Amino acid sequence: METLLPHFADFHFLRPHWLWLLCLLAVLPVAQRFRHSAIGLWRQWVDPELQAHVLSEAPSDAKSWHQGLGSSLGVAISIALAAIALAGPSWERKPVPLFDQDRALVILLDLSRSMLSEDIRPNRLHRARLKVLDILKARPDGRTALIGYAGDAFLVSPLTRDNRTIALLTPELSPELMPVQGSRLDRAIDKAGEVLRNAKAGDRAQLLLLSDGIPDAQRERAMDRAQALGLPISVIGFGTTEGAPIPDRSGFVKNRNGDIVIAQLERDALQALANLSGGHYRDMSAGEQDIEAVLPSELDSDFEKAQQDGTDTLSQADRWDDQGYWLILPLLLLAALAFRRHLLVLPLALALTLPAPPAEAAENGFDWQQLWLNNDQRAAQHFEAQRYDRAQTLFEDAEWRASAAYRNGDYTSAAQSLEGIDTARAHYNRGNALARSGQLNAAAEAYRAALDIDPEHDDAQYNLSLIEQQQEQQQNSNGDASEPSDNNSESKGENQQDSDSNQNNSDQNNSDQDSSDPDHSEQNSAEQEPPSESQSDQNTDEEKQQQQQKSEEKSESKPSDAEPEVTSEENASTEPEPQQAVPDEEQQATEQWLKQVPDQPGNLLRNKFQLQYRGRQSGDPPDAGEQQPW
Repeated sequence: METLLPHFADFHFLRPHWLWLLCLLAVLPVAQRFRHSAIGLWRQWVDPELQAHVLSEAPSDAKSWHQGLGSSLGVAISIALAAIALAGPSWERKPVPLFDQDRALVILLDLSRSMLSEDIRPNRLHRARLKVLDILKARPDGRTALIGYAGDAFLVSPLTRDNRTIALLTPELSPELMPVQGSRLDRAIDKAGEVLRNAKAGDRAQLLLLSDGIPDAQRERAMDRAQALGLPISVIGFGTTEGAPIPDRSGFVKNRNGDIVIAQLERDALQALANLSGGHYRDMSAGEQDIEAVLPSELDSDFEKAQQDGTDTLSQADRWDDQGYWLILPLLLLAALAFRRHLLVLPLALALTLPAPPAEAAENGFDWQQLWLNNDQRAAQHFEAQRYDRAQTLFEDAEWRASAAYRNGDYTSAAQSLEGIDTARAHYNRGNALARSGQLNAAAEAYRAALDIDPEHDDAQYNLSLIEQQQEQQQNSNGDASEPSDNNSESKGENQQDSDSNQNNSDQNNSDQDSSDPDHSEQNSAEQEPPSESQSDQNTDEEKQQQQQKSEEKSESKPSDAEPEVTSEENASTEPEPQQAVPDEEQQATEQWLKQVPDQPGNLLRNKFQLQYRGRQSGDPPDAGEQQPW
């Protein structure tokens, strides 16, 4: 008896909220009485000799009472056993192996110009940056480092558990930040080895390469570096074997003979690198299948390593052991005894004891919650998760569909979705999409249409004036036309993540208004206004300071008219309180000066890479990386 006392002292329920099911026991007597009353009403209409065959109970009241009591007792016991099993009774601990996420991961991101090819929309680099963010979400507690490379390799972030820092810097990465062009994977591998040595990661590390290929001139050298490092290098390939030209400001990148370069996915070379180093290769996929293939379970890897070494060195921890599954046996016995009667009650009780499907199953397969959402609400969820391609397909509302297409880089479809909508906001957003697609004259007409409806639309007037200035400069100089996006003609026109060129922030116009509230969009997305693309684009370094000040003053003085509609409750919770005191002149001057300070995280990385490049005294000469400057 004394040996049982410690167990009783530790007895508890892991999920006690399931015990609320016991409240159903109070309903059973009422249900049983109602059932008897209904049968009693039928007895006065059914012949006594037929009651035994027609009614569910015999005409004898005593027999009927005993049968009803047995049925109620069986249902009560089933509900009680199911509730206790789901509550998870436990009274002892058992050691279990821990999922060790201390394994270091170094991501090598290819920032060569070939990653700008648009054989996958919007381009390879955009999808690679999104894949980096997906990897960070997949391992929230692991140590991760990020290295960007082109003609040389540069450390973006050392090994850290702060994934937010890497996620903040990833959207800024582009080939224009690189001091030297090329595709020197060998230097990226060397840099990864240096990072791991400084962090003393040892052999508990893995490299992940996000690239579209390895140049022939650097292939042998990269293989040697990978073999010398002695760590697995997994690869996710971006692009298609058919390839696509590489966009350039003057058109497309050309080789020395003047032919347009077609950048293809070099799958064989990347596959060979993965096989040589003991890693895995997978083509880029829209979901997380590629991540699961190249980054297998780290716990499984630890088990394999321990088995090979003949040791049991896995970290372990004590966890409460759920003993609720033992109650399934009496439930099965009751199901066998009641096989012919009340067959639907007991299987339901048994079904309650089944574990819930994992959370990731709802993302990759069927989710019952989707049954309660319409297409616009499902699309709003994808939009909030930045899966703009899926949102574009699901949205039935034209303006929402245009917004998703714009964020996805499909400017032509965005403009087409807004055709026929005669509102100032729709004309303005259509003008932004047309400007992005290079149709400056049509964009100017769209802005004028917006001003005809709303003459006080400052954003449309501002963008129209910039387009007219560009057209005038083109006529005066007879030079090459540049799209408004290079000069930020839609300075309030799109999210920075939609642009794969190096558009650094100089102000952040209403960035908190760029997307609609996800909760509200799921509940009533069909009634919302889509987030205007006029709320989050940002000026580049090439724009004059005067234009920056105008844009900033505009964003501070008047919010965009395309802000999503919200309920009165949301307005009450999010609307800022009125100021109680007017700031003095010195504070106003300070705030005005701070507004003129450009917010340019891209410049920070560019300067950092330049310092790293200039400070290196050894290594291969720069021209070795420029044999194929794309």
